[in-house]
Amino acid sequence: MATKKDTLSPEEPLLPEVYDLAPDCSHITEYDRQHFFTYARLVTAHDEKWRWRRGATEILHLETENEKAAERCYHSHVERALWIAGRGLSGY
Repeated sequence: MATKKDTLSPEEPLLPEVYDLAPDCSHITEYDRQHFFTYARLVTAHDEKWRWRRGATEILHLETENEKAAERCYHSHVERALWIAGRGLSGY
């Protein structure tokens, strides 16, 4: 299971709980609403071609000892962020 780091620096916004996988449905969830800022950062990281490990640690604040779980978590959140930024917000 991917786990969140125990500490955040004072200048970082509080990060809502990060699930092992982002929602996979055709509507925006409360989880999505709580993560809009995170999703914006993930879209930027994707556009800048960050490696998954950097995004997982710097944006999602995941420990990466369980590499497969952390990578799966990161990629599911990037996919969700891209969906939100594209078709997901078109209904708003």
